[in-house]
Amino acid sequence: MRKKKRVVTERRKTPIQARSRATVQAILDATADVVAEYGLDSVTTNRVAKTAGVSVGSLYQYFPGKDALIVEVLESAIERLVSVSLEEAERPVADGIEATVHRWIERMLDEGIATNWLALRPCVRTYQLGSKARLATARTRQSVERVLVREAKDMDQSQRERAAHVLVHGVGSFIHDGALNGLPPDVVREEAAKLALGYLDSIAGQKAS
Repeated sequence: MRKKKRVVTERRKTPIQARSRATVQAILDATADVVAEYGLDSVTTNRVAKTAGVSVGSLYQYFPGKDALIVEVLESAIERLVSVSLEEAERPVADGIEATVHRWIERMLDEGIATNWLALRPCVRTYQLGSKARLATARTRQSVERVLVREAKDMDQSQRERAAHVLVHGVGSFIHDGALNGLPPDVVREEAAKLALGYLDSIAGQKAS
């Protein structure tokens, strides 16, 4: 029986000099671009190197293969998903739920979080990153709840918990799916805002009645 090939996902070495760090970042950015434009199955070291403008040899100095590239880009997407929501939660001044929703959607699209996360999500199980992804999703929901404490003071705790779940899993999935499947960004922004604000208005309506 043939032995299953071990998947290596760790870097071969860490860049020290500024030029080396820039090369590694270009390789990771190129990986994300290939995933977003062509899909996960199209990621090869040759294609990534060409997109990054570096030789395949330079890529292999730092990464043993495409698995290491995919894992690093996936982990970065997970961390960025959390940090954007956390940054919104830590804003010191309330500026209205509508402005907050639009800003969150804008950042999900403009910073590439939406396309990278959804495109790479099938790899979570492959590379045994399920616990990290679940923790990131939970932290994102908690951050959204904190935003609602600041921006939607009429909601009670149970409403905030439900709303955070709907915004992260429902509206968030629409943003990711729309971005990945080529909907124009303006359409994604407009429709996602309608979904989020319409849902939040419905909660306010329940409260009023």
